[in-house]
Amino acid sequence: MREPDKALQEQSVEALVKLLTSESEKGIREEFKRVLARKDFRKDDVQAGREYVREYVRFIHYVERLHSAVSSPVHGHAEEAEEH
Repeated sequence: MREPDKALQEQSVEALVKLLTSESEKGIREEFKRVLARKDFRKDDVQAGREYVREYVRFIHYVERLHSAVSSPVHGHAEEAEEH
């Protein structure tokens, strides 16, 4: 990904924020659409129930990974010693 370097060179983060926001939104919407399409299955259709659960789990994990990525602290390449 070259966009972070470009943002630093241009001294503007706007294009990078727009790109990442757009890609995140697109992914959330696609995953949401997939799970929603499987939601209204007949209760006696075991295969359809399994497909819904698969899509549900995929959606939840996708959103959890995004949330973790944006809410976790950034770490360097090596653990830094604690200063005392």
